[in-house]
Amino acid sequence: MMDWSCYSDFLKCLGVDAMPQPYGRNFDEVMREYTARGVWFLQDDFLISLQEKYKLFPQKYEFVQASLRAVREHELLARHSLLLYHMLSDRKEGSVVNVEHLPIPPTKDLAPVYEMSAFFSQLAFAHEMIAYLSDRAVPADVIHDTMLDCFEGAILNFEMLFGRNGFEADRIFRWNQRYLNHTLLRIGVLCFEMRSHFVDFAVVLQNGTGESMILVNSRPISADGYLAGSAGQEKTDWIADFTQSEEYFEGYRANPQTSRIIKERICLGRTEWHVEVSAEDPVISVHIPTGKGFTEESIERSYTRCLEILARSFPEYRPKCFYCHSWLMDPQLKEMLKPTSNIVAFQSKYLRFAYDSMGVDVFTFLFHMPNVKQLADLPEDTSLQRRVKAHYLDGGYIYEPGGVFFFDALQKTMKKGE
Repeated sequence: MMDWSCYSDFLKCLGVDAMPQPYGRNFDEVMREYTARGVWFLQDDFLISLQEKYKLFPQKYEFVQASLRAVREHELLARHSLLLYHMLSDRKEGSVVNVEHLPIPPTKDLAPVYEMSAFFSQLAFAHEMIAYLSDRAVPADVIHDTMLDCFEGAILNFEMLFGRNGFEADRIFRWNQRYLNHTLLRIGVLCFEMRSHFVDFAVVLQNGTGESMILVNSRPISADGYLAGSAGQEKTDWIADFTQSEEYFEGYRANPQTSRIIKERICLGRTEWHVEVSAEDPVISVHIPTGKGFTEESIERSYTRCLEILARSFPEYRPKCFYCHSWLMDPQLKEMLKPTSNIVAFQSKYLRFAYDSMGVDVFTFLFHMPNVKQLADLPEDTSLQRRVKAHYLDGGYIYEPGGVFFFDALQKTMKKGE
């Protein structure tokens, strides 16, 4: 048996040069724990109890069960999983720890086992997550859907993107920490994240009649009105800044329909306008998971139920608005879809503004090909795929704008449906 008591030798065996500081800080203590007790969450009884009580893996239980045993029997990976667990346990409350250097499997066949060593370090928190949400009186179906999204959903998503069972030990390892932090809930067809702050480069103003306007602050803007540095928008044409005094607000607004920043400085008097949302304000961040049933009616139900659940279960959380940053918000999609499209209905609720965009999210979320090498290889299984592919082949991009909409707009929609 190899001696992995030396941190540098351990990392060398994993094939990495460095790990986050908390990982190394806990190393000696965790190695002693492993020698004394093994890894409690890699035992069969742990997984069996989770499955019997909560049915967390209706589709992938056999794979998860086999992976648990494989990680447990691979001592290097078992120790690695225990280290990641303690890293997650010791991180600052509400924070997200990034593992930048992933262990390198010596053979292709071992890749799923290496990936799942990170997965089980998060599954170890399942009982705690469920207990916390239950104590908060979150409805049982929402708890169940949230847990499915976090764990089995991660494996299903990997299969959709890469054609085999596994776990994204970088991107999804980071993403899942929002679930572990109890700030992300799956409610109906949408996921809602309780963000503690809005973006730091935009401010939302509102007047007495309820009219809203988004002004961008301290950002270079391209000639086309996108944030400079976004895909195809490398050159800076001008700088959008935002200033305020005792009498007025002054800056450059985003066109809420196109998301682009308008090169015309405006001045708004404080007697009529006030800051409604700034960088320090909490907002409900909306995420759109892959799945069926994405209709205008189901979306409205998710929004409504979200507000009900947050008001009851998290009364201390006082968000200002819904917020979304997604490729689904790009106004160009409206030209590619029917007016009755559910995507058009979704994005049209929001006041949109330009956001830093690399134009690559569609490869993952629309084409399910995150590592596409040639645009010609993109599939054309749907009309939207065909149109977006043609758009890219023609030199265009689908951007990822941001957007907000306010609760009173939702309440008006609800009243219309009564």
